[in-house]
Amino acid sequence: MVTIIVPVYNVEEYLNKCIESIVNQSYKEIEIILVDDGSKDNSGSICDEWEKKDSRITVIHKKNGGLSSARNAGLNQSNGQYICFIDSDDWVEPDFIEVLFKHMVEHNADISQCGFVEDLEGMEGTPYRSENYLVFTGKNAIKNLYDRKTYLNTVVMWNKLFKKKNFQSLRFDEGIVHEDEALIHEVLYNADKVVVNESKLHHYLTRPNSIMNSKFNLKRLDIIYAYEKRLSYLKNKKEYELADMTMRMYFRVLLGVSSALFYSSLENKEIYLFDTTKKLDSIIGEIKKNKHLNNIDKILLNCYKVNKNAGFHANKSIGTIKNVFTRFA
Repeated sequence: MVTIIVPVYNVEEYLNKCIESIVNQSYKEIEIILVDDGSKDNSGSICDEWEKKDSRITVIHKKNGGLSSARNAGLNQSNGQYICFIDSDDWVEPDFIEVLFKHMVEHNADISQCGFVEDLEGMEGTPYRSENYLVFTGKNAIKNLYDRKTYLNTVVMWNKLFKKKNFQSLRFDEGIVHEDEALIHEVLYNADKVVVNESKLHHYLTRPNSIMNSKFNLKRLDIIYAYEKRLSYLKNKKEYELADMTMRMYFRVLLGVSSALFYSSLENKEIYLFDTTKKLDSIIGEIKKNKHLNNIDKILLNCYKVNKNAGFHANKSIGTIKNVFTRFA
């Protein structure tokens, strides 16, 4: 049985579509846990109505604790041998679970992943089905998180099916955003095999008022914690190549956060900019020797070494150029 965990908080406008897409899955052996995380709108009542209509649904009402807290509550009550997380403003194609489960069984994998369609508010993207797939060991899966040439490089939890044993001793860090980045490395590292299907069967909704699309705020600094946690974990495991690859991304994360702070109107931003710059200064020597740097990294490093502000300007300029190519190439 597959347990599908849906954290719910103030999403009454999107919730019915999400739940309907789950109850209509072609794969029927599912348990659906809706975790109402202290919603202040009608989301909790909508969950209760669905529980009355479908015996596979269980509703948990709890005090607001954030996405990680809601997922952990669902994990603690799950009965399935497999776990899937779906965000309550997203929705999935009817064969989403069936395809993930099929590939998991065929390849005896611990984790099965598919692609996703990015839906803009009011504009649905088109799903895509393919028989193409890649198979990785857990360690190689971490390596390919950083490889834009494959279709594995998504750190999110919601386009994946996991064997429950992957979470036996793991839970999400509560009280942070970027919770997926803070945990995905451990989940992957403990997996013997990861299968990634090219099909795009999950619809990810981009909302202009979501945390990730709002103006820069202090919660976005949690990405630094996530990468520091990953670095520490890989070094403790003596996975030095993976740690070097992560260090390269940590450099980009610190530079990106510093650049965002530099251009933000955040109150007392100088304090946080000082902290991130101090972290950057502490790793410059290690970054200079990092064999995984690409040409853009080297440009950013040289700009930063010459003048910190120039590094922040260069990061913003390169980010803008990459964004244009991503959207229009």
